[in-house]
Formats: sequence, C-alpha cells, structure tokens
Amino acid sequence: MPSAPPSGVTLQLIAENNRWNTSRLDAPAARTFTVELDNRDQSPQEFHNFGILDGPNVEDRIYVSPKSNGPITSMFEIPGLPAGTYAFICTVHPVTMVGVLAVR
Repeated sequence: MPSAPPSGVTLQLIAENNRWNTSRLDAPAARTFTVELDNRDQSPQEFHNFGILDGPNVEDRIYVSPKSNGPITSMFEIPGLPAGTYAFICTVHPVTMVGVLAVR
C-alpha cells in the first residue's frame, strides 16, 4: 500500500549477539510505520538488516533494508501492509534472527 497514510508509530528493535531482543512486533494495518533498528553488534564483519516476508521464498519478501555493520541505529519507513501475520528477519541470520510481525 504505497499511498497509505502515516501512523506515527515507531517500532524499536535491537540486534545483539546475532539475536533480536524480541520475537514479536505489532504494527498498524494500512498505515506506514517506522522500524528503528539498533544494531549493537560491533564486529566489522557482522552485518544485519531488517526484512518482512509473507512466505518462505525469496519472492515473498515484502521489504528488505540495506545491510549495515554496527554499532549503528537505522530508521526504515515501512509501507502500509494489509492486516495479517508476517515474518520479520535478518536475511544474513534467518535462523537465529526471526520473529512475528502482527499487523492489525
């Protein structure tokens, strides 16, 4: 929903030790929202990003941010999504950095 109105909602997410600080995020349906990603991993070789998927395949990716190494805090504006349940992941660490994005 690229023309969705803004919600003013910012979801905070921390990446540390190749893990997210939470396994669930809640976002408003049909409105844009922001994800603030605080990458606290300090190794120059340790990259993270934020992705939203609507299924298990690469073509199911709804959004994927650029990769960055920490420490750094990045803000990502997410387009409006229909109500539903999505996965959020770090595409670099999809086994250890995965959670549920509930859009209501």
